[in-house]
Amino acid sequence: YYYPLHLLEKYLSPYELALIPFLLALVCLFLFYNLAKKLAFSPKLIFLFTLLLILSPTFISTFSTISQYSYYLLLVLVMLTFLKLEKPFFRSLAIFPAVLATFFDSFGTLMLVAILLIYIQSTKKKSDKKIVWVTSGISVFFLFVNKLFFKLPFFLGSFHQQKIVPDLISDFGGASGLSFFVLLLAIVGLSVTW
Repeated sequence: YYYPLHLLEKYLSPYELALIPFLLALVCLFLFYNLAKKLAFSPKLIFLFTLLLILSPTFISTFSTISQYSYYLLLVLVMLTFLKLEKPFFRSLAIFPAVLATFFDSFGTLMLVAILLIYIQSTKKKSDKKIVWVTSGISVFFLFVNKLFFKLPFFLGSFHQQKIVPDLISDFGGASGLSFFVLLLAIVGLSVTW
């Protein structure tokens, strides 16, 4: 997990390394904004949701350090951006960030598959559904490969003994996991889209 970070430390100064989380946050916000525009959300709603996202403790925690979750979020947003492109070739490129996102932890892969299944339900075109089914199938395949051969943990948390429930909900004291604040944002997003 830390070999790419070791390579970065070798070639970049600590000041340059400190810019990486900030740049990742900006790129993720840009991709999120473009996706929201393509989904035809109102500018007011995009602003409100983005503001709540930036102020959430999860976003601040994720993008204040170099963390695996910032890269995971970037890969998921890149995958969704590819899926929203017009040309089939570019939509098929969504497979690559999806596969890369499966190498963090099993929970992230399950979340990725859930996002893809929601995308399948929301799209109308058969060609879109086909590439998303292929992408989700490949993600599930890599879930099993990573679990069997690489022994990926369910959560890639901090250096402590993993406990499923406390690590799942960060408000219970887990260093990583889902926050009730993020769950509230998800409910607002689902209610608006439905």
